[in-house]
Amino acid sequence: LAFGSERRGLSGAILDRADLVVGIPMREGVSSLNLVTAVAVALYTERART
Repeated sequence: LAFGSERRGLSGAILDRADLVVGIPMREGVSSLNLVTAVAVALYTERART
């Protein structure tokens, strides 16, 4: 599990090694989430699926 920076995301080298790449859709006017928020959204979404 890897999370990229707010500005650049993950490097191409890391993305190339990934089995699965997902993103968090953003509302208009929002360009990024801070790390804690992104992790919380990802974990909540995964937990809700199971």
